[in-house]
Amino acid sequence: MSHNDRYEWGYIYGALDIVRGKTEFIYSPTVSLEWSNEFVKQLVSTAPEAIHIILWDNAGYHPETLNWELSESVRFIPFPAYSPDLNPIEPLWNAVKQEIGNILWSTLEDMETGIDKALKPFWTDVKRVWSLLGNTWLTRAVIIYLQKRIDQFFLLNPSDCQLHTGYG
Repeated sequence: MSHNDRYEWGYIYGALDIVRGKTEFIYSPTVSLEWSNEFVKQLVSTAPEAIHIILWDNAGYHPETLNWELSESVRFIPFPAYSPDLNPIEPLWNAVKQEIGNILWSTLEDMETGIDKALKPFWTDVKRVWSLLGNTWLTRAVIIYLQKRIDQFFLLNPSDCQLHTGYG
């Protein structure tokens, strides 16, 4: 049986939009400030009018500041070092590892196809994204924040508001 010790490497940047329940991913040949900036540009392009709050660790390839064209629409909140349990996307990477682990892939492209298959349910089903979040510090904070925004909107614009409840 032949044995090959050569490896190919690939990386995935990923983000969960916890308000809209969407996901964004980009494959890269390496991790670097340049690729991190490319991913941030991709995130901003999904909703250019929004302010994007990006939570991530203090890895050397994550920028602390951005060039002027993105600086108005992005805010970074760094995690403490060695705290993956605070990062809402970690359960997604665990799900991907369960799908693709312990398989001998012939090529990096084959592995990326397997990763795409594992990720597809998360970019097609909002409920799958939200299922990753659970009842965490982050989801509780977002719910409180959104409730305050809704309450503020009702106070400022009472005649413009109609509250709809129920489904269907």
